[in-house]
Amino acid sequence: MFQVFCLFTCFLLAAWAAAAEELNQFSLASQADWAARRGLLLILDNRYDSAPSKLERLRVTIAVGDGSKWHIRSIPGNFQLQKDYQVKASIDGAHVTLFLDGEQREHFPASFAASDQPLSSFGSPEWARRPAEYLVHQKSLTITTEEGTRTFDGPATIDPRRHLFNPGTLQERSMKLSAPMTIEATFQIVAAPDLKALSPLVDRYGQVNFAIWEGKVTSDEQLKAAIAEEDARLDEWEKTLPPQDKFGGRTDLGWKDEATGFFRVVKRGGKWWLISPEGNPCFFTGISNVPADNWEATPVTGREYIFESLPPSNGVARAAWGHEYWGDAGIRYFAPQAVNLMIQFGDDWRKAETDRAIRRARAWGFSGMGKWTNMPQQTRLPVLSRKGVINLVRHPDTFDPEIRKQFREVLERQLVNLKDDPWIIGFSLGNEMDECFTADEVRTILRMGDGSSHAKRAMVDFAIAKLFDGDAAELAREWKAIGTTAAELYNLRLTPRQRDIEPLRMLLAEDYFSFVYRTVKELAPNHLYFGHWILPTYWHNENDWRHIAPHCDVIGFDLYEDDFNQQRLQELIRESNKPVFCGEFGFPPHWDGERGFGRFRTGVADEQEAGKRYARWVKAAAENPWCVGVSVFQYRDQPVTGRGPVAGASPAAVHGENYAFGMVDITNRPRWSLLEHVRSANIQAAVWRNSR
Repeated sequence: MFQVFCLFTCFLLAAWAAAAEELNQFSLASQADWAARRGLLLILDNRYDSAPSKLERLRVTIAVGDGSKWHIRSIPGNFQLQKDYQVKASIDGAHVTLFLDGEQREHFPASFAASDQPLSSFGSPEWARRPAEYLVHQKSLTITTEEGTRTFDGPATIDPRRHLFNPGTLQERSMKLSAPMTIEATFQIVAAPDLKALSPLVDRYGQVNFAIWEGKVTSDEQLKAAIAEEDARLDEWEKTLPPQDKFGGRTDLGWKDEATGFFRVVKRGGKWWLISPEGNPCFFTGISNVPADNWEATPVTGREYIFESLPPSNGVARAAWGHEYWGDAGIRYFAPQAVNLMIQFGDDWRKAETDRAIRRARAWGFSGMGKWTNMPQQTRLPVLSRKGVINLVRHPDTFDPEIRKQFREVLERQLVNLKDDPWIIGFSLGNEMDECFTADEVRTILRMGDGSSHAKRAMVDFAIAKLFDGDAAELAREWKAIGTTAAELYNLRLTPRQRDIEPLRMLLAEDYFSFVYRTVKELAPNHLYFGHWILPTYWHNENDWRHIAPHCDVIGFDLYEDDFNQQRLQELIRESNKPVFCGEFGFPPHWDGERGFGRFRTGVADEQEAGKRYARWVKAAAENPWCVGVSVFQYRDQPVTGRGPVAGASPAAVHGENYAFGMVDITNRPRWSLLEHVRSANIQAAVWRNSR
């Protein structure tokens, strides 16, 4: 899972900060599609340069998109601690007026184009959550449009311990903004809590110290006793599973297809189906990141004092320790779940947990495993890597014959022992936004000052032929270069017109994705190919879907939304008219911060609600004629102190994601009230599909 997903649009705000700086931001009211230049952002932002952000540099910024450009203004706040403030923005469709505590501070012309993104407020996007000397406590948000006035209230006070784990976690709502409108936000600035004074924050089992809840682990005996209690439940559930083959194909749906020894897809009765190697139909329900016995891990270096107890890294618990998982030099990582597993199962803890994870998934009604799982003899969806292939900017230059050769060798090494494995549903390469081409990538390649780049030459040739009717001199004039031939242009630093960037981006994507698809299918012809798990909204634009759609057998995508049937996504699915598979989704409980977990954009209050959301979501996917399967994220909760990476030099209670996505918690105990709904939906999914 990639961090922050649909909040990527906000990330581009870094373009109007100094290049060497990082940003620290708090969203009072934001609803923006940055790439489309639509929507608005009303934020408190600051610079961060390795030391905690200072109060005197905090400012108010408003950005309004009109569909063609962004209109951005910032004002200093001169804020003081323990004082209430009010920011008001009036947007009438032609002008924007910004007030701070009743005083008009900005007035400028700008029209407003609505965005279809969620409304974000009361917090910070994860990527812009840097250490600061202060906290922002948003108390209210009032939005007035022609449809009326809506007011949202924040917490009356801030619990400093809880805030350390949820430092302004964004709240998101489905609400369409339209001009004319008025946005009013009230907030207070308070001093940041002292991390050391409130520590230790986490107990020896990886749970927060400051809260008590039913079932919280307080002893080793409690951990061990949970296994026998679980076995009794699993025994009962295993007795009532529907008939299916070892690959997850159902044998009770009244029909069967040809058994080829590998997974494939067929269209039957207007619906796509996944067919198991034994020829049985399957609506696949999977679970990702299994067994996660020492991953995900949390960074420890520089903040050891927040943990009540850490075992030595050179003793029996050494498998719980690691280094530099995210390339953050010198940072040690610790996986609390690994120590809990050692307590439960003893010396053979890894095999015991792997066996139990397989049994659990089966008893919970899952067809098999999903992404991020490398367990042999289990259905799974391996994610291939291009590590070892030289990047031109963000991607390898697949126009270059030498790079294609290198790329093929890297893929072949990964596939040689997997290409005949019937347990593998199919392959993918990379994940989400990392594989999408960006406009900046196009600009950077064209600014290269020599003609050695095959991709640059391909773009110049394409632009001359397709965008300038074969006239190289006209391209040079429009791109402000001195040259009359393609050969001259290859060696110049070029600046394309804005309208030329998208077709050039599509050229790069077409060559890259077609090469990857063709190569994987040549090396593993019996398996399906799923692309790179495109994530709607966390992309450059929706053309990224169109880039990958022709170059896979099944369009693999991830979707962190409350509803599977997102209108624009369904339109893209119908447009592509190919089978699809959702590789990640989830509804992590947050318990209003009581257990230290973050509030994710599709998060819910508790595990009972998470189970209901799961069932509704899977039913909608199973009834969709193009969807052949889904895989939930994920098997185990993330650490409450975050899975990393470390951002900045200052210690913090959380680094990276800290969400309760798991079917089991950090102490390796299943969430039964969640799983009752999950199991029921998994068992019914293929029946739902077969009956419609």
